[in-house]
Order: sequence, then C-alpha cells, then structure tokens
Amino acid sequence: MPRDVEEAAAREPISGEHEVLEAVAAVGRREANWLRSLDGPVGNWVSGALADAVEEATGCLDPADRDPADR
Repeated sequence: MPRDVEEAAAREPISGEHEVLEAVAAVGRREANWLRSLDGPVGNWVSGALADAVEEATGCLDPADRDPADR
C-alpha cells in the first residue's frame, strides 16, 4: 500500500472535525441555494453550474484527501 494511503487510513480525526465539516456543508448548501435564487437569464452559469459546484465542493470535503501542499 502506498505511504499516502497508509497515512490517510491511519489518520485520527481532530476533535470536532465531523461537526465542522457538517457545518461547512450546510453553509455550502445555503450559498448554493442563494446563487440559484439570483435573477438572470435562462441558463445563467451563476445560478446553475456555479451553484452546483459550490454545493458539491463543500459537501464532499474530506480531510484525508490532501495534496502535498497541505502537509
């Protein structure tokens, strides 16, 4: 097993980490809904693709999924 995979598997969560990630996901959903509520032309990327990207990015945060710059 590669070292990065072993480190991720052995990582212990920080106290309160789960709650913080849940809160971030909730904020992302609220912001995505706000973006979707903005007036604009049909097919507006802000209320469509951007809102979807915000919701997806904040809803799937995983502290074990880090790149080398985060280490």
